[in-house]
Amino acid sequence: MIQSIELDGKWLFLADQEKRYTGFSPERSAFQDTIHLPATTAQEHKGIPNQAREIGFLTEVYPYMGNAWFLREIEIPRELQGKRMQLFLERTRITSVWVNGTYVGSQNSLCTPHCYDISGFSGSEKLTICICVDNVQYMTAGGHMTSPDTQTNWNGITGEISLRFYESDCITSVKAVPDYQRKRVTFQLRTQGHVHTVKAEGT
Repeated sequence: MIQSIELDGKWLFLADQEKRYTGFSPERSAFQDTIHLPATTAQEHKGIPNQAREIGFLTEVYPYMGNAWFLREIEIPRELQGKRMQLFLERTRITSVWVNGTYVGSQNSLCTPHCYDISGFSGSEKLTICICVDNVQYMTAGGHMTSPDTQTNWNGITGEISLRFYESDCITSVKAVPDYQRKRVTFQLRTQGHVHTVKAEGT
């Protein structure tokens, strides 16, 4: 069974459009502002107000280009400590994550959730999660995911933001491989721990 802690609510916020902090997370004392997530920086009025009103495409009222930093402390209930743990960010830009001051990794998908395995910290009673969201260094520039004609090049984290907890023995991913000629589907599972699997085919 999957259990979760929703991380909606107030986070500490640091505007870093100049990218002063690159490759390392700022000290807690640098966070002098707050933001309510899930949201975009524009929804929370972060950035310099835009006085222009565009005619041919969308107007970003609070344009924001660069790094946006989010920091929050979370207490982990005793019954969840020791379980496999994942930080789930449903929709965002390029993210980099630090937990308790330790760099975890970076992800850059614009169309799928960012999922970070932070099981190495699952024994902790309290976590300090620091997330950097960058809306500049994309692998490909432009496109409908960042275009002012569609949704603008927003920054922030939207959708579900949560910590998910799993048992140590679990299925970590499922892939369906169709075989049109034989009219069947093969499911490929990745597991962790001791998971009993059986071979099954369907048509």
